[in-house]
Amino acid sequence: MRKDGRVDAATPDPRLAQAEQLKLMPVAIMGLRAQPLSDDAGYLSIQDNYDDHGLCDMSVTVSYTLWDAADDRSKFLGGLEQGAVEGVVPGSVHQYKRPRWLEEYVRRMNYPQLFEAVRTTWTRDAEAAQPLAAALVDHANYVLINQFRQELGLPQESSAIPPMMLTEKTVNGHAEVQIEDSKTAGAEIDTDPYIYAAGVEFPSGALMTAVLPRKYLHQLELRFAARPQGKGSAA
Repeated sequence: MRKDGRVDAATPDPRLAQAEQLKLMPVAIMGLRAQPLSDDAGYLSIQDNYDDHGLCDMSVTVSYTLWDAADDRSKFLGGLEQGAVEGVVPGSVHQYKRPRWLEEYVRRMNYPQLFEAVRTTWTRDAEAAQPLAAALVDHANYVLINQFRQELGLPQESSAIPPMMLTEKTVNGHAEVQIEDSKTAGAEIDTDPYIYAAGVEFPSGALMTAVLPRKYLHQLELRFAARPQGKGSAA
């Protein structure tokens, strides 16, 4: 990174550091099963906590780009140059070289995004783990508050934490969730006008929660699978 704060061509792809951090996750990281209209490009949100005994909990959340057609991804990648590209700072006449990974990220923002879509949560001590219903509600409220502020009538710029939109009363604890090729006992929230949410607790105690915008459900297959190891940078 340059002294003026700009990301230059030599700045490494942050997904490389994330890939190393992911090696600490004791359980498989879940995501949408591979499908033509959604793309996991490795943009993750990772949170972890430590105590005197080491790693005590960790969560990894996967976001996706949503394509309008099955061949959009190949067209998108074909439009990227193989090296650094010229970038222009808005309001400036100066040009600088920016890395391919940043150009890719900026261009992806022109497509619909499934932000913070699928989250895997691991907690070392079972007694400290959050119940599935509570984790599902927390994830759903996070997406609602951050992605649907206008629809919910929330101010766009506010430091105040808005009230929770959903509670555990909205959770159906007798739902079935498709994991790989099998239906698994889980939970869902299917009453909110803006999002659909589903979750599963695995035998290991790990939780998977997924929150998806309703307006894109017709383009998605609601089937989940372990995210391939090493998944991250676009090729």
